[in-house]
Amino acid sequence: MNSLIDNELIKINIEDLIKKDEDMNLEFKSTYTWNVQENGIDKDLKFNVLKTVVGFMNSNGGTLIIGVDDDHRVIGMELDYTSNWKGNKDGFVLD
Repeated sequence: MNSLIDNELIKINIEDLIKKDEDMNLEFKSTYTWNVQENGIDKDLKFNVLKTVVGFMNSNGGTLIIGVDDDHRVIGMELDYTSNWKGNKDGFVLD
């Protein structure tokens, strides 16, 4: 091995993934910590995301897309970005 970069990686278009149905290797989460039904922060949602990641790690891997709901609608990450301790994207990344 001459490089740590795998030049054979398959490039996948995110729009194509969003059109697919969820399965054992593809999961959509509307948000990371923002509860859209209750219109507020819900820390339990973070653990649901983490459980999905751990499940992928303990199996054949997978793709988690945050900011897309189960109906394939792009919600985005703005609610998560503004609801953290800094109130912006930097705070989200540091959380």
